[in-house]
Amino acid sequence: MILENGSEFQYGEILDPAWGTNYARFMPVTDSAYGNNIVGATRTGRFRAELLTNYRVQAPASQLVTWVESHDTFCNEGVTSDLTPEQIVYGWAVLASRSDSTPLFLSRPASSSPGLATRWGNNVVGERGNNHFMSREIAALNWFKRAMHGSEEHLSNPIDDVLSLLMIQRGNNGVVIINTGEEIVLENIGAELLDDGTYIDVLSGNEFVVSGGKISGTVNAESIVVIY
Repeated sequence: MILENGSEFQYGEILDPAWGTNYARFMPVTDSAYGNNIVGATRTGRFRAELLTNYRVQAPASQLVTWVESHDTFCNEGVTSDLTPEQIVYGWAVLASRSDSTPLFLSRPASSSPGLATRWGNNVVGERGNNHFMSREIAALNWFKRAMHGSEEHLSNPIDDVLSLLMIQRGNNGVVIINTGEEIVLENIGAELLDDGTYIDVLSGNEFVVSGGKISGTVNAESIVVIY
């Protein structure tokens, strides 16, 4: 039920994709099955663009709420409790870089750490969660999403057969690159949407040059790049 209570945003937690499609006609709904795809990618370090492009709930992206993990998967069942903060950043980089859908970030319990036995933290009702949502990487991705509002998206693995590298272009002046492997030097890699120019990664300070729809620059090992 959607209540006329003045709330800024309300959505339905629908766990079955088929039912999500039905309810999306009336309210934004969760796409937890897509979240499972994200978790699988973070665990393997393989971000296959073709598997991450399509959502699982058949509805407009503007009606979808996405997450890497939820209170159920982290605390209750603990199936994502093993994910490290670095893996969460990789998953969040996909969600926050995409257009239209609304990503939801779980603030894990204060003092918790990865693992079934340590996931509860101090377990105090009402206590604020940990500070991971305030990290440089998460903050940079959130600002990127805001700046790219309304821009088209394109997900790709820019180097053939290198699934540790995922590039998400947004419009003509923004891109996020996820690299779960070793350092990669991009040399005239396709970035057809981007305008020519010199871009600076807001996290590493590395310089990227775009010319004629091709991008060149250094992507540090096990890192994300945020440029716009």
